Amino acid sequence: MIIREIQAYRSFGPVWTSRLLQTVAARLLENEKTHQTIHGNYRHHQEQRHEMTSALRHNGIDIPTGEGFSFWIPVLNDEAACASLASQNIRVSAGHQCSLLAPSHIRFSISHLSGDFERIAAAIQQAARKTTSPAEQSDLKPV
Repeated sequence: MIIREIQAYRSFGPVWTSRLLQTVAARLLENEKTHQTIHGNYRHHQEQRHEMTSALRHNGIDIPTGEGFSFWIPVLNDEAACASLASQNIRVSAGHQCSLLAPSHIRFSISHLSGDFERIAAAIQQAARKTTSPAEQSDLKPV
């Protein structure tokens, strides 16, 4: 019953995918050049991931290399870490927005990263130790 409802929902409406688009996607996936391009991009991002993992380890953050665009990095306070990194033009997401994981963490993506791994890793390492964000610190100041 539920499968039929999902199929009906997907068959037409805002998430509907045309036959033409489905056919084009299928043809692309059958093409050897497409496979080469995908594999080349995969290798590129894995190299970036390895570089970033090495830089993080050099800065005392030991996480597995893994695969994909994102890292989950443990921090003391995800909001404070995000604020600290934003002040250095490094964009991350607060972990509580992306996951129900209990420990505080940030999500960092390498999808648009083009080097400067050591500087970024050092900034992440410092941000990971922050316990209060600038907003929280201003709340603590005596009036």
